[in-house]
Amino acid sequence: MIKLYSPYAFLSKYLGAILLSFFCYYAKEIGCNNLTLSVWNDNEGALRFYQRQGMKPQETTMEMIID
Repeated sequence: MIKLYSPYAFLSKYLGAILLSFFCYYAKEIGCNNLTLSVWNDNEGALRFYQRQGMKPQETTMEMIID
């Protein structure tokens, strides 16, 4: 598992598309056939970005904070 975050200053600067393209290339090179990622439901910009890149929702993870 690799965790990757884009600093706020780089949003909308094509860095995300470049990094995702690199990860797709690298994944193919090492024999992977899919990429899976997590994104917060309220991160609408990230959701739109990943969907524009061709990703599709596959599952929903639920959480409850208990005191």
